[in-house]
Amino acid sequence: MTTAPTEPARAARSGWSSRRQIVGALLLVPILSLTASCGDDGDGDASTPEPDPSQESTTTTQETTTTTTTTTTTMAPTSSSSQPPTTSAGVADLLENAERCESPEGYAVSYPEDWVVNDGSVVPLCSQFDPGPFEVPDGTDARVAAITAYVDQVAFGDVTTGESTVDGTRAVTVVDGHQAVRLSGVTSGGQLHEDGTAVTRYIVDMARGIDDGPGTLFLDTIDITGGDHETHQRVLDAMVSTIELTGSDAAPGIVARYEGGGAPFEVMAEAADGDVCLASDTQEGEVCLTAPTEQTPIRSGVLGDGGAAVLVGVAAPEVFMIESSAAEGESFAVLPTGAETLDGVKAWAFPFVPGSEAELVWYDRSGSRGGTVSVGS
Repeated sequence: MTTAPTEPARAARSGWSSRRQIVGALLLVPILSLTASCGDDGDGDASTPEPDPSQESTTTTQETTTTTTTTTTTMAPTSSSSQPPTTSAGVADLLENAERCESPEGYAVSYPEDWVVNDGSVVPLCSQFDPGPFEVPDGTDARVAAITAYVDQVAFGDVTTGESTVDGTRAVTVVDGHQAVRLSGVTSGGQLHEDGTAVTRYIVDMARGIDDGPGTLFLDTIDITGGDHETHQRVLDAMVSTIELTGSDAAPGIVARYEGGGAPFEVMAEAADGDVCLASDTQEGEVCLTAPTEQTPIRSGVLGDGGAAVLVGVAAPEVFMIESSAAEGESFAVLPTGAETLDGVKAWAFPFVPGSEAELVWYDRSGSRGGTVSVGS
């Protein structure tokens, strides 16, 4: 493992930063009645420009599942001048020959082999990561490394509800089977850093369930240390995908988890005979979908037929984020996630009201709009 010198060491603009952050609880996710329009959040923020119809191709596929759902995929140009890049293809290459770091704080994470990790003499091991040597004077909170990770003994719900200090996009996901949130945009609210500073932050629930006690893992990169912030963000996204939480009893195939108010559920996915089958702990049966392709990067189906149904789907590797309109015009987004059980395919899930319609918009790792998927009745 590469370490910093023994001296004391311590603890890009987002492609979707023009969208307003969803303020609200991941722990209090309501049943969403997804509408048929996406993009403008109703606050006058710039929305993703509509693709040029002359450059689109439309494919309609019929999925065979326990609930039959028609999915229409519209391919759009892969670039957008109003979507400044945040991450790019080839993120996995950043960790091709990665080092592994096990923190006494309860997590393990991989990082690029040519990066430096703090030696644990001032803050816990695996708290600071940077392309070059660094040190922080003892007893300060100065941020000197490109990426910081730390555990705070606060409940996940307490830090994912209320007003956010990041003005940008919010996407829910899972990390090692635990619910998590990714915030990306610029700082706001007059906190530790000057407003308008580019930041990407992951918040990971280290506990399972509402009453399992506090414990939240934070990982972020903030554009205040110099260097290539866009690369730092790409590395952060890649590192988070490698996290394992010590002692986690989460099943290996969990690809979505929502807990708390509304309709809590978890979704598990497994590859089977060339398909991907998804099931929820709150619904009977399963939905089996053909693996996504370059021509059809998203496929979806509905689990359940009551008020607590779940819209589930699979996504090709190039799909980084999926966004849909939600109640009162707010946007709701997820990061599809992979699992050991999926053979390279990613999966995702939204709360959903059967009989409603939705238009999902997906983005690639650069923040560029990749296309739309129409689902529903």
